[in-house]
Amino acid sequence: MAGLQGFCFATIPDGLPSSDDDVTQDILALCKATTETCLGPFCDLLARLNDPTTGHPPITCVISDIVTGFSMEAANELALPYVQLWTAGAISYLEYCHYRLHI
Repeated sequence: MAGLQGFCFATIPDGLPSSDDDVTQDILALCKATTETCLGPFCDLLARLNDPTTGHPPITCVISDIVTGFSMEAANELALPYVQLWTAGAISYLEYCHYRLHI
């Protein structure tokens, strides 16, 4: 695994059916699936990460993108501070800065 020692990524299912096709390109289906199915798996993930028997430090806050609005409900359930970012603004700024490279 590349990256920092002791750092790893954890994932949850997106709620879309398994497929060999790139179904993530159906944005409406992806948004609907994540809105309707991701809260439970995300709460389960937070509970696993917060389990003191794992030796991991406790979760102190949830930082999320606006697209994953279900994470706010999960943070509220665990009484955790919550920050929601709108990353589209940052991406738009970067695109503006590199516009000349795309011409």
